[in-house]
Amino acid sequence: MAVQDTIDRAVALHRRGAVEVAITLYSAALSESDNHPTVANLLAIALDQSGRPDEAERVLEGALGQIDGYDPAFLEPTLNLARLRVRRDAADDALAPARRAAQLEAEQAQDVAARGLFLGLAIIQGERNLVLEAGRFLVGDAAGRSHFLRVITGLGENPFALDLVRLALEQRGDDPLFQLLAGHFFASRGEIESAVAHGRHALLLEPAIGGALIFIGVESQKIGLSA
Repeated sequence: MAVQDTIDRAVALHRRGAVEVAITLYSAALSESDNHPTVANLLAIALDQSGRPDEAERVLEGALGQIDGYDPAFLEPTLNLARLRVRRDAADDALAPARRAAQLEAEQAQDVAARGLFLGLAIIQGERNLVLEAGRFLVGDAAGRSHFLRVITGLGENPFALDLVRLALEQRGDDPLFQLLAGHFFASRGEIESAVAHGRHALLLEPAIGGALIFIGVESQKIGLSA
C-alpha cells in the first residue's frame, strides 16, 4: 500500500473514532515517509487523543528535529509541539517551537494562534527583546493587528504594555486603530495630553473611526482643552 493510501485510510478511521487503529496506520506511514513532520503531526494528534501526550511530544520532536529552515507545511506540527509543552508546564521548552511557528504563521499572514502563544510565552519569560519580536510578528496583517489590540487592552499595567504600544506606533503609525489604542493607553496612565494627541491623529487618519471624537472630547475636558 502506498504511503498516501495508508494516510488516507488512517485519517478516515480516525474521523470515525477508531483512534488506536489510526495510530497503527499513522505509525506505519511515518516510517515509510522518512519521519515527515506532517505525518508525525497526524500521529501526535491521535496519540494525544488517546491519552499519551508524552509519546505525541516525542514523535513531533523526532520529526521536527530534522528540519533546517522554515517550511510553511510544518506550521501545525511545530505549533502542536509548543502546545504540548505548555500543557505539561514547560514554558521554557515551549518557547523555541512557539517562536518558530510564529514566524511561519507571520509569513503566511494566516491565523494568530502561534503568534499569540509566542507573545504570551515571551511575556511570561519577562524578556523584553522576545516580547518585541513577538509583537512584530503580529502588527503586519489584519488578523495579527486585531489580536495585538486585544493583548494590549488586557495587559493593564504590565511593564511590557508601553513597549508594545511604542512598537505598534513605530511599525504602523499610519494605522488609525493603533493611534486610538495609544490614546486609550496613555489616558489610562493619566497622560492626557498624549492621549488626546493620539486620538486626534487617529481622527486625522480616518475621520469616520468609531469612538475617536467622543474619546477626544472626554479626555480634553479633563485638562481644559478644546476638542
